[in-house]
Amino acid sequence: MIRSILVLVLFSGCVEEKMCTDLAAASALVHVVGPDGSPLVATVTAVDADGNDVDVSCADGSDGTTCTDWIVGYEVEGEIVVTADAYDGCNDGTGSVTVDVPLDEDGCHVVQQEATLSVDEWTDLDCG
Repeated sequence: MIRSILVLVLFSGCVEEKMCTDLAAASALVHVVGPDGSPLVATVTAVDADGNDVDVSCADGSDGTTCTDWIVGYEVEGEIVVTADAYDGCNDGTGSVTVDVPLDEDGCHVVQQEATLSVDEWTDLDCG
């Protein structure tokens, strides 16, 4: 009897329950810039390490037609490849960035990462 109480006391002191919230943390905030470093309107897509689509939305809540800053995923952990396709009236371009999103120390939520995606692959469409 004493032995079973001692074992119960020893094991009950080692169990710690995590209290995670229902918060859905954004995985990444991505800023799209052009070759000169200025903000650039672009269409953005993202995939996780398994090739699954990751949701993207304009950081300012708009429909994305004038968006330069993007929220990429909610609670998506690990590597996310973010790709941008841009058109500025006379040039067409693409670029990508890989963001590695860790979990917080409790393992409850992602730690939001911030990245700059540079659209460097420009094609001059001879508009001028």
